[in-house]
Amino acid sequence: NCTELKELSLSRTNLCEQSVDFLVSNLTSKIEKLDLFDMHYLRDKHVKKLVTRCNNKTELNLGGWTKITKQSLSFIIENLNLTLVKLSFEPTTVRFNLNDLLQLKRMKKLKHLCYDMDDWLKQQLPNIRIHFKPGNRRIAIPCQPKYNSYNKGFWEIKADQEELFST
Repeated sequence: NCTELKELSLSRTNLCEQSVDFLVSNLTSKIEKLDLFDMHYLRDKHVKKLVTRCNNKTELNLGGWTKITKQSLSFIIENLNLTLVKLSFEPTTVRFNLNDLLQLKRMKKLKHLCYDMDDWLKQQLPNIRIHFKPGNRRIAIPCQPKYNSYNKGFWEIKADQEELFST
């Protein structure tokens, strides 16, 4: 029902495989920023369906403990090469070979990649900033109150706290 949703973080939500199936089949195609960090049941078939259906993504996080393989990178490059700006696989158990990562040159807009790689490969991808630790480059994650300088708001939306129950 959230057809206008642009950003979604399901990081560490521990969804079961049926929920992941439902998500990739029903998520709005308008989604632009998606964080699926540490989705234990996320597989290549889910990534393929997701990047095929929702091919306007600008930011995508598939890091953490998942069941994806290097095949997911091929699906991403094939379907998101004109839109993706940020991609995170850090930290991950997936190990890409050199040729897989060199295919990232085909990504027209990719500017940020979170993945542990050697310096030689960084030289081969000069237009992409490589970040070993994602830090503040997280995807679709709201500010935690202690880091939110206004202490009022959700992402960039300002809001005041409302008392719903009397004490």
